[in-house]
Amino acid sequence: MLLRSWTSILGGFLLYYVNPIYTHDGHDYSDREKSSIDRREELLKKWDQEWSFSGVSTFAHLKHVKCLLEPDEHYDIAILGAPFDTSVSFRPGARFGPRAIRAASARQLPANSYNTRAAINPYLNWARILDCGGIPIMLFDNGVAERQMYEAFLELGTREAPNPIPGAFRTESPRLSHWAVITASPYRLFVPCTRSTENRSPCCTSMRRPVLGVLDI
Repeated sequence: MLLRSWTSILGGFLLYYVNPIYTHDGHDYSDREKSSIDRREELLKKWDQEWSFSGVSTFAHLKHVKCLLEPDEHYDIAILGAPFDTSVSFRPGARFGPRAIRAASARQLPANSYNTRAAINPYLNWARILDCGGIPIMLFDNGVAERQMYEAFLELGTREAPNPIPGAFRTESPRLSHWAVITASPYRLFVPCTRSTENRSPCCTSMRRPVLGVLDI
């Protein structure tokens, strides 16, 4: 009987002291979490700003996501680099085009890109725009490079847009196939792009100069 009493007292004693410790740890965790949130907000106010000439080089300082590696990433407009060039040495060539275009777009910031003539800020309008990086294109085989570009454009061009516009996509593009025939070669940057949009035609646009005639190709 005496042993049972001591056991009961000891159990109550341990329970009494363990429970406050547990409760204290819970408060400790909550306080640390709150402190971390406050610290985060403080850092954002202090450092979350960029000039047009600072920061990592993305197109117009847009958010960078490797969209080809993120199947659940959705967007309305994707900026995708295609460094396709297999005819020259490392230093010159169109393979540096995407990097140069991103550097040239550095003067644009989404927060201050209001266009007075169009009366919109294209970066803060209806569309979710991402810089989706570039396609890791084969340097030594045009056929493999063309296939890689085709599959990349197809992968990104067939995802559902978060803000679709009715009537924004065409079901057929006879002019695109027309130009593919004129070039007489599949190894052009816009050819895999247009082929990937034969069934569903989003606005697939190259940053190179416009093709107005055979001499422009």
